[in-house]
Amino acid sequence: MTLEGMKKLQFSCLSFAQAMTHSHKNIMSFQPSKTTLTIMKQNKLWEMLDFKYIAEYLEREVTDNDVRWLLQCIDAVDHVKTLRLTHCYSVTGVGLQPLVGSTVLEKIDLSLVGNHEKPTINTKHIISADLVMPMLDRMISNEGSSLLIVHLPKKWRLERVALLDGFYRRFNRELNRRQVECGGNCACLNKGFVVDQERLVYLDNGLNFYGTNEVTCYGCLRSFCSSCIDIHEVNFCDACERMYCYNCSYVMYSECCDWRSCADCGEIKHW
Repeated sequence: MTLEGMKKLQFSCLSFAQAMTHSHKNIMSFQPSKTTLTIMKQNKLWEMLDFKYIAEYLEREVTDNDVRWLLQCIDAVDHVKTLRLTHCYSVTGVGLQPLVGSTVLEKIDLSLVGNHEKPTINTKHIISADLVMPMLDRMISNEGSSLLIVHLPKKWRLERVALLDGFYRRFNRELNRRQVECGGNCACLNKGFVVDQERLVYLDNGLNFYGTNEVTCYGCLRSFCSSCIDIHEVNFCDACERMYCYNCSYVMYSECCDWRSCADCGEIKHW
């Protein structure tokens, strides 16, 4: 994400968090204040939404009530293109319900980790795959769906394989049916779109990247066919477990092993 995009994201989230403090005391009433309604009219503010910044402003953990209230107030189903639950350890996921009918959502990141943070299965959270996965299934099946990246908690990817398997197959079929245009110079339709990738298990260090997207840049959301990935230097970062193109975060290779790290994760100093 560009610096301008990050500032826009922070501004939108902090502005809404401030508006929340002026709203009805009973947040479950979903009655926005005049301040909130004024901010809601600025639709462009809500293309990117990360609850991390709202939590920082409120100085408390975000709850499902907060998530649901905000998504309803800003009419997120028609406006939000990127949604992240960074560090939202007290959210079960039920608050995401207002997004179910979205056709504009392009990226949803429920991994709970921030930009260039290493995911771990030891993170304590209560987000529920049983609650969230049916909602994601409905999102990808919406006619006209724009969803390209679904980034899930690592704990789910390692422990809920049976539940996720069917979802990834359906998502992969939908992406192929959509024939997403390649973001490279070939101007082809991306025939090599794969989400349900092989389960890459490295027994020596216990890493598992099952369920991660291997052809779409996490930053700019451009997807690349197999012939363009190398040309545009699109690579997977083993540290944050996300795919990046050269323009978003250059991925470097270790001189002594197969470990890869994007420049922003900085786990490799020489290449």
